[in-house]
Amino acid sequence: MGVLGSHGEVGRQVAALLRASGHMVNCGNRSHHTSDERTAIVDAHDEESVNKFSRDLDVVVNCAGPSCLLKTSVASALPDSVGYIDPFGANSFDNYPTNRPCVVNAGATPGLSGLLLRHLAGLIDDCQSVTLCTGGRDRGGLSGLVDVVLSTHNSYGHPGKMIVDGDLVAYQPGSIHAEDLEPFPSDDGLIASPFVTNELRKVAQDFSIPRLIGVTAIPDRDTQQLLLRALSQTDISDPTTLMNLCADIAAAKTKLDAGKNHWFAIQATVHGTLRGRPVRVSGSVHAPDSTFITALFVAEATKSVIRDELLTGPKWGYELPAPQTVLSSLASYSVDIKIVGPTATTDAPQWSDDDDAGFI
Repeated sequence: MGVLGSHGEVGRQVAALLRASGHMVNCGNRSHHTSDERTAIVDAHDEESVNKFSRDLDVVVNCAGPSCLLKTSVASALPDSVGYIDPFGANSFDNYPTNRPCVVNAGATPGLSGLLLRHLAGLIDDCQSVTLCTGGRDRGGLSGLVDVVLSTHNSYGHPGKMIVDGDLVAYQPGSIHAEDLEPFPSDDGLIASPFVTNELRKVAQDFSIPRLIGVTAIPDRDTQQLLLRALSQTDISDPTTLMNLCADIAAAKTKLDAGKNHWFAIQATVHGTLRGRPVRVSGSVHAPDSTFITALFVAEATKSVIRDELLTGPKWGYELPAPQTVLSSLASYSVDIKIVGPTATTDAPQWSDDDDAGFI
């Protein structure tokens, strides 16, 4: 196995997790920061450099980032027999060749967010509505912020929208309830912002979910302003300029978060029926930050490719075989995971037959 960007926070943990599972891992970075004899100098922007690094490997994990800038130079440089894993990727791999294993959007969000929702939907007979909330006061990183900006411009995310019968529609105020935000701290003035990703659209389509609400949980208004500043960048044609702008925003966020507790959470609430009766099932994941969750999810995706469970690509992370295996692996590393239900409900959802908003 090969891990590009193994000096980064996610890449370092991916390499460690794979080695702990007994796999031989070669690392590639732009420079040597460690004495690891299996670390090679690799320029992720140079296809020839990537190809040389990957020739004797079964799979390459791209943690170099930003994924939206490196997709061509890394993925397209691999020999035909080498699988490709990417913690992100957004919509960039829709037309990727299908003759090799490829798993993209295999992180915390997207990745675990969709897989948790898939797991919960599979616990009931008929899934009628879903609310999925993700976010936190996360450490993140520069590459991740650049990916968020680029993916939004690439129509991966849809602010102020929800999904009804497969279509994007304007968010209906009042659709987010207190129960949907149970694992999220509220002492900092939490902001719940409607935001639908293409991962959620794909899950809604796969499981015929008629109504789905996605929510980004932002810890406070200052953080929201920094995020809006990043998303308002209109000049994305020059990667250097974009990286510099995002670096300034990331530095401001680090200063803003100084002395505050970091946290990250995913909460999914599903309503539907089981044996003809209305039920509710929910699941949550809570951790100090998203980087370890991303690393563990990437490691599980990589092992799935090695086991030939995913023979052709591209696949999205939420499509990994055996969701329970991933959740159990997270729990074994003391990640806080709670599944509640299915439990019977008596009240009809507010959006059911009496809804006059035009959505149903």
